[in-house]
Amino acid sequence: MFRFTFRKGAGPAIMNVAIFHEEPTEPLATTMGAATMENDKTIIKVTLDLSRIAPGNYLVGIRLPGNDWSYYRVVLK
Repeated sequence: MFRFTFRKGAGPAIMNVAIFHEEPTEPLATTMGAATMENDKTIIKVTLDLSRIAPGNYLVGIRLPGNDWSYYRVVLK
C-alpha cells in the first residue's frame, strides 16, 4: 500500500495513480484510489503491483481522471 499526502487539494475525489519511466510515456503500472481529506491535507491510499518493475528512478503520476498528470520523482528499491 502506498500513501501520498498533499498539503492542499481538491478534496475527496477518485484519482488515477501511475508509475512512469523518468521520461513519461506509457505508464508501467496504474491504479485508482479515493482521495480523502484529513487535517487540511489530501490523502491518497493505493495498491500498485510493482513486482515486474526493476529498482531505479521513476515518476509517480497523479491526476483526476481526464486531467493532466502531476509528476513526482520516486526511487524504487
